[in-house]
Amino acid sequence: MLPAEAPLQSSLTLTVTDLPVAGTAVQLPATHDGAGYLLLQGHPNNTGDVYVGTSTVTNAAGALCGIRLTPGGESLVLRLDNGDKAWAVGDVNGDDIIVLGN
Repeated sequence: MLPAEAPLQSSLTLTVTDLPVAGTAVQLPATHDGAGYLLLQGHPNNTGDVYVGTSTVTNAAGALCGIRLTPGGESLVLRLDNGDKAWAVGDVNGDDIIVLGN
């Protein structure tokens, strides 16, 4: 049996989060307080990959490599009660992650 869906928020938040230092995880911005979804994508102008996970996420060079997002490639959908529960790290200084949430 599938779990009951909570009502979604009535608005969307779109942010582009900078990952200034390669290999250093950045907490994603808060999107709401309540059940919702995040759509994550590596920015198309990135020169490296972006990895998503918890606060201990690393890029491919680390022990806790996250879910890999290529520049402008496929998106990752997460169901979270707030966007700030996810973290991202890049392979290249200054790459970005696009976050669409409700």
